[in-house]
Amino acid sequence: MYEKILVPLDGSKRAETIRPMYESWQADFMQPSSFITVIEHIYADGIGQTYISISEKAFNAQLKDNELYLK
Repeated sequence: MYEKILVPLDGSKRAETIRPMYESWQADFMQPSSFITVIEHIYADGIGQTYISISEKAFNAQLKDNELYLK
């Protein structure tokens, strides 16, 4: 049996289809779990050049939205 379940969510309709299945499974097995999502904001081109593709304000707004989504 698994010790902990990691559920990746990206807000898409496809990702949302896992939620009812997860809730049913969670009710049966009561395993600890974590939900995760990613905010893509840094790009590295492989040559050492890195730049931030969104502003800090936009990043913080996205972070807040994602936190609400995961709750």
